[in-house]
Amino acid sequence: MLLKDQPALAYDLLSIDVGSAPNVGAIAGAEQWAIPVKPIAELGRRWLAFSERMTTWRGPLGVMVIGGGAGGVELALAVDQRLSEIATAASLQVTLATKDEILAGQAEAARRKLRTIFQRRGIRLLEHAGAERIERGSVKLADGQWHQADAVFVVTEASAAPWFADTGLPLDEKGFLAVDDTLASTGDPRIFAAGDCATVLAHRRPKAGVFAVRQGPPLADNLRRVLGGERARPFVPQSRYLSILGTGDGRAVATRGDWAIEGRWVWWWKDHIDRKWMRMYR
Repeated sequence: MLLKDQPALAYDLLSIDVGSAPNVGAIAGAEQWAIPVKPIAELGRRWLAFSERMTTWRGPLGVMVIGGGAGGVELALAVDQRLSEIATAASLQVTLATKDEILAGQAEAARRKLRTIFQRRGIRLLEHAGAERIERGSVKLADGQWHQADAVFVVTEASAAPWFADTGLPLDEKGFLAVDDTLASTGDPRIFAAGDCATVLAHRRPKAGVFAVRQGPPLADNLRRVLGGERARPFVPQSRYLSILGTGDGRAVATRGDWAIEGRWVWWWKDHIDRKWMRMYR
């Protein structure tokens, strides 16, 4: 295995778990003017610098989030809440623009719930309005209209690492590593991959954290089994799953199947689930 600025490493087994990133390159000007949500450390650094400047901002303040999936929805709501608290002298307008419907792929009840919340909070929602170009201070959408944006966050569809194409390993149609139901590469049983960087061909699921985290235990078990000379075990992810979206104001929306509910208690529920999960790794 070849590393950047490091000696090559030999391996008996290799596990690739590098995640994914928004496809920033699909929007002209995004690499120069937008703020991607990954890597998270870079997002944190740029957000802190931006929010510090906003404490003294006066006049109109436009923020646009591009991407209507769960990540974009949560980010738009969180940004709106935080800037409402710290940019008290600004006239704030947060906008979410998405090429599809908001939360495409989830239940209609979830979309209705989030549209209501956006309207209640004064967040502008532009559906079927993909972004075409980003320039300093503005965003051009697919309808040709330009929108003021003092900050732009890109939370669009996940993209695969470009270097996957040079590995010689099988990839899916979008460039992600192709693995079987043991999480081993379909082209090399010594190489495993999990999380957003991989696609389980027999059990395709959205690139969502709920699936990535649940691959951890079976991945660890299979690595131990193969190292011990045993056969790797197949893993079948759940087909239905609970999704809880924080709304940034101490509330959350839970959706599963065809239903969706909102409330402060839903946020407490989400917080309990997250903390319980993290305690497993302490």
